[in-house]
Amino acid sequence: MNGSLMKYNIVAIIAGIGFTLVIVGAIVIIPDLLVNIPTEPNGNNGNHNGDKFTIGSRIASYIESRSSDILFTWSYNNSIVNVNFTYQVGDYVDGVLTYGSHINGSVANVSLVGVFGSQTEEISSSTLDSIFTKFEIAIEDLNETSDTITGLGDITPCPPTFVWDIAFNDNTSISLMYSKDQHVLAAINGTWTASEYGLSGEDIIEFPQFEYEYHSQEVPLPFLILDETAEQHVLDAVNTYVDLVSGPF
Repeated sequence: MNGSLMKYNIVAIIAGIGFTLVIVGAIVIIPDLLVNIPTEPNGNNGNHNGDKFTIGSRIASYIESRSSDILFTWSYNNSIVNVNFTYQVGDYVDGVLTYGSHINGSVANVSLVGVFGSQTEEISSSTLDSIFTKFEIAIEDLNETSDTITGLGDITPCPPTFVWDIAFNDNTSISLMYSKDQHVLAAINGTWTASEYGLSGEDIIEFPQFEYEYHSQEVPLPFLILDETAEQHVLDAVNTYVDLVSGPF
């Protein structure tokens, strides 16, 4: 599956950073996710066990080692965003963007973006940090992948329960995709780019685009099978995310 899978035209005005992001998903998924993820823990590994080389531990260690490089996160086209936040604001929400470091001990920004435009508030970076930690704890022991769920087309119902794109400052990215109905979690790495885009009048915005490319049609996406304990950690992470976003609005 090459080319464009889905497109979005969404404007998010981020308070305190002086520019606007238009998030456009021209999404093509990488099947060989782990090609660029270290085979051994790298960087600051925190509480992760250096002796673990499960797929989940490699993903968790990679995300943690890149924590200081995170520029923003984006969540869209999933049931948490489309249902929970739409109900919360009483109007359709396309996506949620957080901007700012989750490890600087101060504040970050969160924006709800939808047909109403955008709403932006400050959030605690420590709470954002706890979401990353819960996802890392959830997956670090996981190594078994699904034989039946190997791509987006296998996720039912669609859209998935939760999708979270994590954008790094070197234009690489990693996305977490969770299905509560099928008890699986995938991590998909890729890239994002940005270019100037003109709106009405003289407004110029940055235009990011997430891209995930197939290197081989025959290599499946590694959807990790969640046991009961791991899934509870994922649900805790998602619930904390919902509380974080819901709090300011």
